[in-house]
Amino acid sequence: MADLSETRSRTTENVWNNVVEYNKSLEGGHTITALIGTSLEKRIFQSTGGSNNDFPSNKLRSLNAGIGDANSSGSNVTSTIESIFGQAGYNYKDKYLVQGSIRRDGSSRFGSGNRYGTFSSVSLGWRISEESFFNVPFINDLKPRFSIGTLGNQNISNFLFIATLSSNNSALNYPLGGAQSQAVNVGTINRSLASTDIKWEESNTMNYGVDLQMFENRIGIIFDYFITETTDMLVGVPVPATSGIIVDPITNGGNMENKGWELTLSYRNSESDFKYNISANLASSENKVTKLGFQDEAFVDGFVIFDTHPTTRTEVGGEIGRFHLFKTNGIFQTEEEVTEHGVQPNAVPGDLRFVDTNGDGVLNDDDKQFMGSGLPDLEYGLTFNASFKNFDFTLFFQGSSGNQIYNGTNVLLYRRQGDAKNFSADLLNTWNPSNTGSSIPRVTTQDPNRNIRPSDYFLEDGSYLRVKNIQLGYTFNNIVNGITKARIYAGAENLLTITGYNGFDPGLSNYPTFARGVDRGLYPLARTYLLGVQVTF
Repeated sequence: MADLSETRSRTTENVWNNVVEYNKSLEGGHTITALIGTSLEKRIFQSTGGSNNDFPSNKLRSLNAGIGDANSSGSNVTSTIESIFGQAGYNYKDKYLVQGSIRRDGSSRFGSGNRYGTFSSVSLGWRISEESFFNVPFINDLKPRFSIGTLGNQNISNFLFIATLSSNNSALNYPLGGAQSQAVNVGTINRSLASTDIKWEESNTMNYGVDLQMFENRIGIIFDYFITETTDMLVGVPVPATSGIIVDPITNGGNMENKGWELTLSYRNSESDFKYNISANLASSENKVTKLGFQDEAFVDGFVIFDTHPTTRTEVGGEIGRFHLFKTNGIFQTEEEVTEHGVQPNAVPGDLRFVDTNGDGVLNDDDKQFMGSGLPDLEYGLTFNASFKNFDFTLFFQGSSGNQIYNGTNVLLYRRQGDAKNFSADLLNTWNPSNTGSSIPRVTTQDPNRNIRPSDYFLEDGSYLRVKNIQLGYTFNNIVNGITKARIYAGAENLLTITGYNGFDPGLSNYPTFARGVDRGLYPLARTYLLGVQVTF
């Protein structure tokens, strides 16, 4: 039986910006700048689709040729954000720098009572190297700076402030009446709960920084230390699946403090035919949840198998999205070891041994421990650019250190319950009486010991170093009349990744905040080879 579905969609984005600027230089080295503007963004998404679940032949490509159940679908979603903003600055001889800004933003993603938010910032800079008392020959520029400001976040889905209904599913239609004649009545369900009071999430950041250039601007150092306090965090509150609600309600359910630093070091040499510059950037941060929910509840997330195996737990006083797992201690080798352990009555030789961490003689969720998070201790990058006569070369490294990854891919590929699917090749080397040295627990279709429960067995170090980009080029000048120059180049992206992680990609980062570092089998980055020509006429 063949089936066919067709969908057509269109996205229209309108952006309207208006800006008025004022710049004035006064006697004595004073400069004043001002700006005021408005912005309006409107996005419209429209889609239309149809399907039929039965066709007489695979060669038929028209929905009208179907003989089965025909269905139609469609959507029309509009979202807008409007802003009015202003900025003013003062500069005295490029030595004393002051700038302030204020904006008021309105988003259609919030209800009418909370649609608008006002956000402001101030920055100060002092170029000490321009002062008459400053006399350090090898320092070309020294500027400490300070800024404080508030940003708003409206990065949630549309219409969450109202409850939405669904009735376009045949499973919701109910036949009523006698055996001879049954009328089909269309049913409707709630898809979500109304979050009527949600409003802008706000982040207030204080930043202390310094810019330094030395030795004829060959060496540069930029350092920043920041403290960010986020209030009214927009978070999804998990609800039981038995409620029938399929979209987690959003609330302004938490506050968080984030501290960290960023450092950029650079060196450049452009005094010979061989010119090059090297730039390294390092960053580190840590966070702490200061409020969560209405009663300082704990949030669990990082589900891999349905919604029954959470791997992360967020609670007040700790880091957001920490891994909360059972601790393992090898594999049972004999029945005597199982009996002596005493807290895993369903275990047999070949099963994982879980640690009764609180020593109460019972293995339950009270024995779980916090075991790091997906947030790296250090993120870094290194860029090298060079040129020699007509040759140019670029190399970019990127990586992280100290972050943990829960290998949910292995959980799914080791799990033998459920429908038939692909399994990991690792299972060819599982524990059995003639292979007791294996670190992979025995194969079982029932798993009475629950070997795949959330544990540090599937937790891995996610540190990595990646050759993100490499490229070599050569430029020809004045080839023929009308062509100023032509550059040929060859390169690669994501050429090499050095890591101890056994999953697809240690650089995963596109999961929700509360589940960072949980790998559910993301498609890995592609390695790309490039060969190209750039021509300038």
